[in-house]
This record gives sequence, C-alpha cells and structure tokens, in this order.
Amino acid sequence: MKLTQKIQKAINIASKLHLGQIRKGEGDLPYISHPYSVACILSEYTNNEDIIVAGILHDVLEDVKGYYYADLAKEFGEEVAKIVKGVSEDKDPNIENDEKATWEKRKNKYLDNLKDESQESMMVCCADKIHNLRSMIEAYKQQGDKLWERFNSPADKKIWFYEEVLDILKGKINSKIVKALEHEISIIKELMNKYQQELFIGFTMSESGDFFVRLINNSHVCYSKVKIFTGAYMSMDDDLLETSKVVRSRGELKPKSFIQIDKSDWDELDFIIWYHLDFYNDKGQLVKKSWFQLPKYGLGYDENELMLPIVQEKGVIIELDERDGEVIDEIVDHTDMNSKLHKRD
Repeated sequence: MKLTQKIQKAINIASKLHLGQIRKGEGDLPYISHPYSVACILSEYTNNEDIIVAGILHDVLEDVKGYYYADLAKEFGEEVAKIVKGVSEDKDPNIENDEKATWEKRKNKYLDNLKDESQESMMVCCADKIHNLRSMIEAYKQQGDKLWERFNSPADKKIWFYEEVLDILKGKINSKIVKALEHEISIIKELMNKYQQELFIGFTMSESGDFFVRLINNSHVCYSKVKIFTGAYMSMDDDLLETSKVVRSRGELKPKSFIQIDKSDWDELDFIIWYHLDFYNDKGQLVKKSWFQLPKYGLGYDENELMLPIVQEKGVIIELDERDGEVIDEIVDHTDMNSKLHKRD
C-alpha cells in the first residue's frame, strides 16, 4: 500500500474521530487500530485508493457523534462516502439506545442492505469482518468464554452473522479476500468447538485396573435430573447382538461438577458399551439429548484420564486407531445410533 496524500489524510482524520474509543474484548487497545488493520488487509487485495481510504473511515458514520455523511463526502468525495455508507449499520451515534436489545434487528437489516451494495462496499465489509474474527480468535485464546461478556450478542449469534455475510459475498464479489473470510470463520468455529465443550465424559482407570466413567458438567447450567440409558453390543459371528438396556436416573447435575456413572458388568472384551443421556431442567422438561459410546473395555489407556466430548444427538464411535503404536482396526458402526466417527487426539 502506497501512502498517498489521501490515505494520509484519512489516517489523520480517523485518528481524531476515534480518539478515546476502545476495542471490545481487547483490553484498553485504542479503537483506531481496527480501521488501520482493515486498510492493510484491503491493500493485500486491491490498489484502489478509495476502497483503502473507505476502510480507514468505515466506522465513522455509525460510531462517531457529530460526524455525518455530508462531512465525509466533503472531505473525501462522494465515492468514498458511498462506500462507507454501504458498510454502516442503520444507527445514529448521536442517539442513545440499547445496542444489546437491538443487535439482531440491526444485523438482519445490515444483511438485507449488503445484498444490494457495491463491490467496493463489499470489499470493505469483508476486510472488516476478517479483522474482527482475527481479533476474536486471539482474544478467545486468552480469555475463553469471558470474552463474549463484552459483546452485545452471544457467540453463536456472532458466528451466524459472519456466516450470513460470507454467503452474500460469495455470490457477489470475485476476490480471494472472500476465501480469507471463510478461513477465519472456520478457525474460530474449530477453536470454539475445542474450548467451549460444556459436557464431557471422564474416563478414569485406577492403579488396580478398575475403570470408571464420570459425566462432567463444565457449564454454568444446572440440570435437575439426568436419565441414563445404557446397554452393549456383543460381537457374535461378525454380527452385532444388542444386550438388554438398563435405565438409571441420577439427581441434580450442578454447574462445574460431575456425577459418577457406575461401572456396569461389562468386563467381557467383546462388549461395546453405549450410553444415551437425557437432561432435564427444573420444570421437568427434557432439554438435551446426548450419546456417547465406549471402546471395548480392557483395551487400556496410556493416560490416567481421557476426556472426550459428548456430541449432542449423535452416537459417537470412539475410534482408538492407535495406542502404543498398535493399530486397532475393528470399528463398530451401528447405523441405528445415528453414528459418526470421533477420533482421539
């Protein structure tokens, strides 16, 4: 990016307009770091001066009090002003409102407007979202779920919004910048899946060789009751024979706690154990269903404890394909359980 007179002017004015503003989720980092970063990202994909200038100024209309479209057009021209207006939310920074309450409505309107915006506005939009995602990824690694407390929407809503933007841009602009946005979305989704698991199964093997299973609640949600259905599949001449099902009810599963799932009579090496879990709220309503499935008992583990996530409404086949260099090539996949493979790291 060549530092032209117009770009320098945009840097100077944006620095003054955003003075005192702080980036959400990034401590006390001055807000101006974001528009500068957006401009740098844009410069990787375009040499258009107006687009880069608009990137530097892309938040002034929605976030700066007392600065209007006419001011922007007068200082940088109608083209830059149009690009910035095209990526600005329909809100007036001069009017106080509850941004948390209006978040979804504003985002839906933004998405509707984006579909008809210019290629230039879409480029700026894409770079803006790329930098927001990169910032969230780094902040999430440091802060975990506390990060979302700083925003006006929960994590799943933010991901929804970025994916909707991606869907619109994919069909509108032919630039590698769209691939960059898609890449950042995939990274944060993978990261959240890794760190944001709420329910886990803890496998513990004692020094005596006894094997125990715990249901661990790593969330802030309290479940008033957990109903556990358990059974096994036994290999009989290459066929799977389902043994009788056992139903157990457990009491309250408190936040940041666990309950013991009793070790059943499954010492036979040919048994494949499965569990189905139903979770109830304090009104007795079923609010969550989960499956998990154990590998053959007796295979053993190198670790004292192995943590595997529960996947909601999916039968999880735990594929232990490598242990002590030995390949376990027998995988059980019972289609009635809506199964999918889940590999241990």
